[in-house]
Amino acid sequence: MSQAIRTCSKVASLVGELCRAVPGDPLAAVEVVDPASVPQPYRRLLVHDSDMTSTLEDYYGEPIMLKVLNRVATPRWLARRSVLELAESGTPVEYGLIRIDLALLDEPIRRQVLDGELPLGGLLNTHGVVYRSCPGGFLRVEASGTMLREFHLDRPAWLYGRCNCLSDPLGKPIAEVIEILPPQGNGE
Repeated sequence: MSQAIRTCSKVASLVGELCRAVPGDPLAAVEVVDPASVPQPYRRLLVHDSDMTSTLEDYYGEPIMLKVLNRVATPRWLARRSVLELAESGTPVEYGLIRIDLALLDEPIRRQVLDGELPLGGLLNTHGVVYRSCPGGFLRVEASGTMLREFHLDRPAWLYGRCNCLSDPLGKPIAEVIEILPPQGNGE
């Protein structure tokens, strides 16, 4: 890991802002947790300073596709609720809420972001965009509503996730995101 990861004091407000930015089920219960208390394999998948798209592709050995559940766009911003799925099997591997500053993206990337077929991290990597991933807090989230359906769960379950910021080399936030993973097997 190339940088220290700390819990950001703005995590609670960011969760609220992102949940309000795009219509959908509110998160039932959210707790900020210390990264050391995140169990494996969640810890391996969340506690790092890399983007989640490439992390999940490496972990599952498959490309990742984007399924947009809901979105709100303005000329400057795109906010969406989405699920990342494995391209071959369709298995859901992340539920996310993201707010993207379209003004910081070049036109070809902006168009692809608005098309909503590929995750932002994958697009940035494919286009060679230099950016930083900076997790600001780790979460324990109770799955409910849409998350239960998308993860094919028959009852509420506690899952783990993180708040993350992708920023350009000058530190301007390209995107703020909540990334929640489905149930994972026991640790490594």
